[in-house]
Amino acid sequence: MTRVVAIGLDSADRVLIERLIAQGRLPHLARLTSLSMQVPLHSDIIGKPEEAWTSFLYGDDSYNAGYWSSLKFDPSTYRAYRQGAYRGAPFYAGTKRPSLIFDVPKSTAHGDVNGTQITSWGAHAASFPRASIPPGLIRSLDERYGPHPALENEYFDGWYQTDYIDQLSDSLVQGAAQRTKATQSLIDDHPDAGFILTVLSETHSAGHHLWHGVDSKHILAGAPTAAHAGRRLTEIYEAVDATLGSIVERLMPDTHLVVFSVHGMCPNDSDVAAGLLLPELLHRFNGGTPKLNGPDHTTWKARGYPPILPDPRRRPLAFAHDSMDTSLQGKLLQRAKAGRLLDLERALRKARGQPPGHRIPWKMADELAFETDITNLVPSHIEETATDYPNLWYQQHWPTMRAFSLPSFGEGRIRINLAGRDRDGVVPLEDYERTCCEIEQLLKDSINPRTGNSIAAHVIRTRKDDPLDPLAPDADFLITWDTAVDAVAHPTLGTIGPFPMLRMSEHNNDAFALISGPDIQPARLNERPTSELGSIILSLLEGKIPT
Repeated sequence: MTRVVAIGLDSADRVLIERLIAQGRLPHLARLTSLSMQVPLHSDIIGKPEEAWTSFLYGDDSYNAGYWSSLKFDPSTYRAYRQGAYRGAPFYAGTKRPSLIFDVPKSTAHGDVNGTQITSWGAHAASFPRASIPPGLIRSLDERYGPHPALENEYFDGWYQTDYIDQLSDSLVQGAAQRTKATQSLIDDHPDAGFILTVLSETHSAGHHLWHGVDSKHILAGAPTAAHAGRRLTEIYEAVDATLGSIVERLMPDTHLVVFSVHGMCPNDSDVAAGLLLPELLHRFNGGTPKLNGPDHTTWKARGYPPILPDPRRRPLAFAHDSMDTSLQGKLLQRAKAGRLLDLERALRKARGQPPGHRIPWKMADELAFETDITNLVPSHIEETATDYPNLWYQQHWPTMRAFSLPSFGEGRIRINLAGRDRDGVVPLEDYERTCCEIEQLLKDSINPRTGNSIAAHVIRTRKDDPLDPLAPDADFLITWDTAVDAVAHPTLGTIGPFPMLRMSEHNNDAFALISGPDIQPARLNERPTSELGSIILSLLEGKIPT
């Protein structure tokens, strides 16, 4: 039976790929596109932009089990934390053909999968420990090729520092080369694998920091680092294209090949809105004294609302932290020293622009060469207290607030502090609807000064049917944002911001699949839901050609 190989390009943007193909920059993707059945994919994921991989791997199972995001809230303690990847069976667990699964974001080493599994070798936002089945395999890869040099170094908001752009880009190019060798050796060592699934993550890590260099509509397209970022992002796409070509060369001619992306990239409108503006807005809405202000709004308006550029010697959050009430800083540090919030002191040092030299810290690859024994691993072993989200600057107030902002990867997340659901709930159940309407009005009246629109492009209630549903999302509201939101003006609560942007891109829901191999003719199919991609791959494993 024909082998099926699926190669994901993490967050590789379809429009950018088409542009680079037209420029002759991606010869291997160009060739595959000409040979393939092209399937545009699109999903309607709201409020979980980093969870497109979860949807791909597990379908609706994760939602039905109450897993909506890797960010969780505990209503009994008001603790926010990161949970590990969803622990269900992936779509390929049902196939009897031996599988080789290498470095797929949000995947776990699952006992029901027939074959070899390696997790978190170099994946971005993997959410599961570095591990392998059989044990020892990931350690062997580290010894032969080294761990991925960008691992754990791709999360800092360093888009404005040329040094960081170059260090990250060099590591991603080098990591792509190491990935090529590691993947080729795994394919050679597993000749009986009927299904191979691997993902190239370098495009994801690069896009978040360098997108202002390739999108002319980006608010920071004219920033000092933009042109350089564009050159480096193109270089990384070229490196990933070379890795793809080298892997494909290793495959037999009768292989069915699926090259795909489950989401793309677009300018980031969310980080400042979700992480700084929304929590401060709700703090004021609940009667709190303003904590964050930003520069003089009148001067900013007179200058035409230019984007705020951070000092290249400091981190963007330092700008916001400098305007924070000093008493709040002291309280946060006291809580950190008392052990009530792990690593908060470290997070505050980052916010102030430290460590010494005002440069982004860099982890050496040798520090990351380890393998986790997953024999007795339980979910609590991979939970991590969330500390590096500005939303948590207000956490001490959550128990007394009617509504507060939960940590997020970009979408706004508002939770009503509901009696009977949250430990110190102050909103009676009979007032839930009225409070929701007040929140909606608050958002409607909160204006993006740059556009004159509400900062909230869409406001979605997640618990209309049952506010007490234990399997519903933690947030009662999910919010997508207006364009380039870096400040908010409210008629009675005042102006907050502007603040520097954090990441340069966020995810859109546009995706694609290129399917090639025996009996497949080049064609362009109608758009399909991204959630069907797993079923398409399973069909190929059963010898059925998509139509």
